[in-house]
Amino acid sequence: MVRTVLRILQRRADTGVPAPSPVMTQILASCLLLLTLLSSLSAQAGLFDGNTTRSPLPGQHSEATAFLPVDQAFSPSAWVDQGRLFVRFTNADGYYLYKRQFAFDSKTDGVTLGSLDLPAGTPKHDDYLGDIVAYYHDVTVSAPIRSIDGPLPETLSLVVHYQGCADAGLCYPPETRTLTVDTGGDSPLNASPQASTDRYTVRSEPATQGIEPPDNAPRLWSFGLYFLAGLGLTFTPCVLPMLPILASLIAGRQSTRRRALSLSSSYVTGMVLTYTVLGILLGLFGASLNLQARLQSPWVLGTFSLLFVIFALWLLDLVRVRLPGRWQQRTDQWQTRLHAGGPLGLAGAGALSTLVVSPCISAPLAGIMLYLSATADVWQGALALGLLGAGMGLPLIIATTLGAHLLPRSGAWMQTVKHGFAILMLGMAIWLSARWLPGTISMALWGILALMSAVTLWVSSAPASDPARPRRIITLVAAMTLGLYGSSALLGALAGGSSPLMPLAPFTSEQTPRASSPATLTFTTVTNQSELQAALEKAGQQGKKAMVDVYADWCISCQAMEHELFPAPPIHASLKQLALIRLDVTDNSLASRKLLKELGLFGPPGLLFYDGKREIKSARLIGEPEAARLQQALEQVLAD
Repeated sequence: MVRTVLRILQRRADTGVPAPSPVMTQILASCLLLLTLLSSLSAQAGLFDGNTTRSPLPGQHSEATAFLPVDQAFSPSAWVDQGRLFVRFTNADGYYLYKRQFAFDSKTDGVTLGSLDLPAGTPKHDDYLGDIVAYYHDVTVSAPIRSIDGPLPETLSLVVHYQGCADAGLCYPPETRTLTVDTGGDSPLNASPQASTDRYTVRSEPATQGIEPPDNAPRLWSFGLYFLAGLGLTFTPCVLPMLPILASLIAGRQSTRRRALSLSSSYVTGMVLTYTVLGILLGLFGASLNLQARLQSPWVLGTFSLLFVIFALWLLDLVRVRLPGRWQQRTDQWQTRLHAGGPLGLAGAGALSTLVVSPCISAPLAGIMLYLSATADVWQGALALGLLGAGMGLPLIIATTLGAHLLPRSGAWMQTVKHGFAILMLGMAIWLSARWLPGTISMALWGILALMSAVTLWVSSAPASDPARPRRIITLVAAMTLGLYGSSALLGALAGGSSPLMPLAPFTSEQTPRASSPATLTFTTVTNQSELQAALEKAGQQGKKAMVDVYADWCISCQAMEHELFPAPPIHASLKQLALIRLDVTDNSLASRKLLKELGLFGPPGLLFYDGKREIKSARLIGEPEAARLQQALEQVLAD
């Protein structure tokens, strides 16, 4: 049950509805203050984690692996066929490309490329980056070619962006290649299959290869959640009491049921179409900024987390954001005119209603939009927001055609729905922060959120607010379960635990009880050759040997090493005897690439050991090592 709760946590009205009691408001405000304070302290405390160890991934090796250069690991080739551009990537065994890291740009004047057609890949899960899709072996990506000058030029200049990793634990930096592609001068609209077959047989690539449907099947079930979320947003104290009024404005008092259905459907259609267009724009916006890659930066994750906290405070009436009075008055006038304009006018009114929403809807909607923009998926954004709008519109159609008496009555239960959305917003904030916060802090935050949820359910189950006895019993059981989990998570965090799914692991593990978590390791961060040389020189002056950790925020293995490998007690004790230097190549700048080349590295992670300015090459570790291999290297360095 705890696993289910965790997964769920990760995804006044002026109508006469009773406002939350002062005690309830104070409890929620205190929990939020503690949650925010703990987040702020953890951001300054440095990264530390529990004593859990990471099981090696399939294909990982304990010994140093001879990794291939990026050009040999991933080899792209391109051709044009029937007005489409095809780029084939041939990947070496044990190497894979990220689906979300592809981007193509045309550098030829007058020629642009449409949306990428990406085939299905291999789903993978990572504790730090979440669910990803990987491409092993060969993969072909295509895109339509658009020319504003008629026929295509003889050659196209194409810039291809991609990124990949090795199963053995090496993450290559984002790669950019410029390719020259022969087109034969055909128009993208008039290219004939026969001509393209004759011209491109040297490629040995069938014209239909690589055109596969997007990999949406694993997440089809999630779209139903957007529809349910739309229904949930309707059952909030700011919206539900207004539905009968809105229904009477749309259908009028003397309309037949058929006309009422037609008019309300027009209104909802305007809503759905506007949300769909908004979803498309969000997908395009996310793709243009490559938000999926940027979401590995602690600064970006921290900003998104803060926004979700603000959304939660908004839902709890602790923060208020309103349109200027003049804007609100003008939009009300527009909506009044559109309501009187028949089906077409009602469609416009529905579209306008998506732009001016109540506080109960604004915060959850903003959170959903923020998430969808990060997926950088146009079709997911369009379908998700379209279904959200349909869910919001269904109760309105029911109220208009069948009567408002079929809708639930207003009551204090709507405040519980509102608080539920606030808790979901906080859950999203913690889920995003957990990618870069120490595991101990993350588990403590989940514990606080669980306790906060338990208090909310407990107060809402009071006899005055929930007289139905069976429902009260279920609510109390859920509150006690969440309270028990929250207490366990906080106790586990205080004992140095880091796994939210096993909060009491520090008290049951064979290696516990442990007196305390190891002190945080301090690294000197460098980004170029001169800073690295200065750090090595300083270590020599202190009489210490040095370890250089080649690191990047987008490197999965780097995160695992920092959170799980380095804090292990034997390794931690050895690292404390060295000067620790972190070579940060997150920005993948020209200076970073040059330095990696000089060091003989293809990308992070890598551990280099120095005695003064002389590298101890026999101890060099490339990729993510196992704990025993790292400890062996540390003992060798310290013994020399």
